[in-house]
Amino acid sequence: MEKQLMGESLQAPVEIPPGLDILQEMLDRQLIFQQRLAHWRDGNITSRLVDNIDGLIGEASEAKDWLAWKKWKRNYLTEPTPENLLECEGEVIDALHFVLNCCVALGLNSKDVYTRYVNKNGINHDRQDNGY
Repeated sequence: MEKQLMGESLQAPVEIPPGLDILQEMLDRQLIFQQRLAHWRDGNITSRLVDNIDGLIGEASEAKDWLAWKKWKRNYLTEPTPENLLECEGEVIDALHFVLNCCVALGLNSKDVYTRYVNKNGINHDRQDNGY
């Protein structure tokens, strides 16, 4: 039996109902999942955030490992195979779970996330416009 790549298993179609606040749905699903875990129920906000930031860093590192990023290797910055891109995609989605967990721990809803994102995005553009 051929091993299925994680990224492939994430590509199954999902119906999105009209008018659904997709980000809020993701935050709600993540909260339900986190409530199943003892360390989430029993931990304080600092331990929740530290645990999830550590998880985010780990998943980001795993995503990078599917790419040719090692400057000392001959294949440095070569284009990844389609399989490597699928695996990288899976790791990025894993990282997103940890970002969502942090949002949930901080009590952010989709409107909060969007508002803060838009404002920070504007700051980032201003910085680039001013030689940051």
